Amino acid sequence: MSGGAQTTTTGKAYLYLTLTMACWAIGVVVGRGVHETIPPIGLSFWRWFGGALVLLPFVAKELKRTWPIVKARSGLFFALGGTIVISSTGLLLSVNYTTAINATLVNASQPVITALGAWAIGQAKLKPVQIVGILAASIGILVMASQGDWDVLAHFRFNSGDVIIFVATFGYAAYALGTPRLPHEMGLFSSLFVICVAGSLILLPFYVWESVAIRPIPATWNAVAACATLAFFMTVFSVYWWNLGNRTVGPARAGIFVNFFPVFSALLAIIFLDEKLHLYHIAGAAFVSAGILLVVLSSRAKPPSSKAQSSEAPALKDR
Repeated sequence: MSGGAQTTTTGKAYLYLTLTMACWAIGVVVGRGVHETIPPIGLSFWRWFGGALVLLPFVAKELKRTWPIVKARSGLFFALGGTIVISSTGLLLSVNYTTAINATLVNASQPVITALGAWAIGQAKLKPVQIVGILAASIGILVMASQGDWDVLAHFRFNSGDVIIFVATFGYAAYALGTPRLPHEMGLFSSLFVICVAGSLILLPFYVWESVAIRPIPATWNAVAACATLAFFMTVFSVYWWNLGNRTVGPARAGIFVNFFPVFSALLAIIFLDEKLHLYHIAGAAFVSAGILLVVLSSRAKPPSSKAQSSEAPALKDR
């Protein structure tokens, strides 16, 4: 976990972004499995604070060296920490009020929001083929979420859980757009540790309130295992790969990989929950893959502008 600016090759960045979605799927499967026994804010708090505890032994030395940078950019770290932690908590909370279909449909808006946000602030230029790719991937999500039955979409209704997810989606997009501003003098694991701590501090009062007013996390091995799984897969691995991917290829291209999230979720449900593989799974995954492929290939056709280069991958010279 060395310090300094960290990027990777574009091909590896795409692999890491894909693995990020696999980790998200693992985390959601675990979160859904324990939502009746573990309260959402407590689960989220120990996911992030647990991730910080895992990282601490590996980044302590570098943090001593880069502490002046942390203090100088503390506002950025608290903004990113608060955004990602509150958004992820909202996702865990929302599944108590909405269906999996609704959650998937609303979450499918994140790549579009991220791409439009990157375009609006000058981080990326959207080509027509990229727009087609984003739309194709979104169609794939709709096919999977509706199970190929368009009556499901016709009767789609928003509820409080859907609103929570929609707000959280903007938070995830804002976090992705903010990651290129992380200090390049620090290693991404060190930056992730500070983000985890900052987010945990913001979430702590809500965790205490939930424990006192509603219910605490039960002192069981199942609860420990669930929190540890989320800390490793959804915090340490997935957020590190997500930050690295966004730093290397930019938020607009990285955001399209979010559409792999429901694909992996469906795959895990088929493997571990004995759900059946249907034609709509295959059709939806095909649209998602085609859409992502269009975005990836379009980014290779023409080098990005100098403005996009400076904002999306300022450390590519260190590859």
